[in-house]
Amino acid sequence: MQRARVPGSVEAVFAAVQKRLKEIGASTHLVDPLSITLLFGLDLEEREPTQTFFLAVVEADEGQCDIALARKRKGRRQDFHAMVVDAPDPIESQVLRMVTPR
Repeated sequence: MQRARVPGSVEAVFAAVQKRLKEIGASTHLVDPLSITLLFGLDLEEREPTQTFFLAVVEADEGQCDIALARKRKGRRQDFHAMVVDAPDPIESQVLRMVTPR
């Protein structure tokens, strides 16, 4: 899982992320405004299958939020491991930069 800190309220950042997803052509599968989470698919390369990502916006310091993003892996055990903040995953880092509001 990768994280990015951005200024703004949780609701405003969540709305801005949804707008960015539409701009980059991501297909949203599930949006849960109550928990400020969503699941979306994104085609990164023409020859590769659509990849699925989990994203959440959580309050951090006053006036700032963290956007947390994890890529869905194959199998529950690998999905669970992906939810741990660890060494940078190049695909997760690329997608996080793409969806982070500017």
